[in-house]
Amino acid sequence: MVRRFYGRVGLAVVLLVVVTSLFFLYSWPIEIDPTSQEFLEDQRCPACYGQDLCHEVYAGRLTLKKWTRFSASRLLNARNVYYGALKGKGDVVAKKLGHDDELDRSLEKAVCHLAGKPPYYCNSAHYIKLLTKQIYSRPLESGSTTDQSPSLKLEFGRDAALYVSSGNDYLGCTDTQEMMDYLVRKPQQRGKTSLENVLSLLLINPEPLVLATFTASEGWPFPNYYGSCGRVAFVEDSGNPLTHFYDRPFVVRAKLAIQILEIATALSDKHNHLSLYLTDWSESGQ
Repeated sequence: MVRRFYGRVGLAVVLLVVVTSLFFLYSWPIEIDPTSQEFLEDQRCPACYGQDLCHEVYAGRLTLKKWTRFSASRLLNARNVYYGALKGKGDVVAKKLGHDDELDRSLEKAVCHLAGKPPYYCNSAHYIKLLTKQIYSRPLESGSTTDQSPSLKLEFGRDAALYVSSGNDYLGCTDTQEMMDYLVRKPQQRGKTSLENVLSLLLINPEPLVLATFTASEGWPFPNYYGSCGRVAFVEDSGNPLTHFYDRPFVVRAKLAIQILEIATALSDKHNHLSLYLTDWSESGQ
């Protein structure tokens, strides 16, 4: 009986030491440095989301806010979503677009597999150029007056589907080269998004591509996409999620319901050749 008691005490002590060690491991420094490579991962470019906002971040214009500014938040913040403010743009949501395992599986390893290289001996930042310049490179059309930003062969959508996470298959309904060109080239018209950035986002999470293609400035019911630095994308913080309004008066909830129906109609009818459907209504998907 005594031996069993001391055994339980010993186990409790071991668990306490492990939990305490993990807490301090993820809690130091106390606050996350938004200019650090650990946070931005810009050293992985061009296998990243872009670098157009790096100068603003490194100039100290980004401030993380709320509970996500603390290093300890990484223990609970599995989706890597951070709240902050960017000078000149207001409140933003900084997103790594997936948890750490997804970034490794759906981006690092996927690039290497598609390039035909062993994942453990492959640098995604190097071999992503092999994908865009050779394997899936789409020759520019001579004499064409249309947008001549580089694009990807239609086969990329088929091959990439083997590696992307469930629900992230942005190219799943793309059955023509013309549609592929549109979805790949439109984000590049911003001027600071490369084909390597587009390919990276197609593999991990296409949300920034959707926001850069169907822009708020063109009347689409989406938040503004401000740009990226490394593997962090910055999106306008549009306010409280729908769950915040569960207990509000009926009139408020009814007006929100009408707006949702109007959004659904716009997503179905606004584009001549495309219908968009939201598939992530969870609060974590904001």
